[in-house]
Amino acid sequence: MIHVEWFVGQVALALENAEMFQDLEQAFHGLRELDRMKSNFLATVSHELRTPLTAINGYVQLMLAHRIGFVSPGQKEVLERIHAHSDLLTGKVNDLIEIAEMDSGHAAEAELDPVDPLNAVMAILPRVESRRAHKGVTIEPVVISPIPLIQANKCALERIFFHLLDNAIKFGQPHGQVWIKFEVLAGELLVRFIDNGIGISHGQLQHIFDTFYQIDNQLTRNYEGWGSGSR
Repeated sequence: MIHVEWFVGQVALALENAEMFQDLEQAFHGLRELDRMKSNFLATVSHELRTPLTAINGYVQLMLAHRIGFVSPGQKEVLERIHAHSDLLTGKVNDLIEIAEMDSGHAAEAELDPVDPLNAVMAILPRVESRRAHKGVTIEPVVISPIPLIQANKCALERIFFHLLDNAIKFGQPHGQVWIKFEVLAGELLVRFIDNGIGISHGQLQHIFDTFYQIDNQLTRNYEGWGSGSR
């Protein structure tokens, strides 16, 4: 009789575990569907935003080039600010599109080619010039070892470098300095972005790759951004 009761108890426990597993599986699929809907929503909204931003940038550039009419020095200053902020917003929209594509699994597989990392850094300097000039930050490449070509996706590498450099300037001290050091160690190229900014506490380092994570909401509200980049 004891063996029968034990067997019945084990069967009941197995059925209960099976039901729990089924519930967890359904919850998991529900969360995946919600995540897919979020990614689709982000992609749709971002694409819708990019179209008017492109038009704004185009018209501002026409006005700055005096293609529509005379622009006074005061108007030129205002238009340049509009252009700078529009470029900044376009970059954030592109970040959202890229995140949505990666989350949905629709991101194209990156093709790797020989890339010069120093050229990749030089290519992004114009994109950070407005912020750099506003804060009076000096950017200095430091080449410690001859820089070899590396196998990388040029666009992806430039995007990574842009976020690192943009954050170094954004969170750095006014009239500070950013060093970009290139050094070959043990046969591998090490590229370091070094600044004299506020830094990240050791306890927060584990979160730096979490999407939309802000290190300290109260602190980072002094800086624009939503955590879609490298910080």
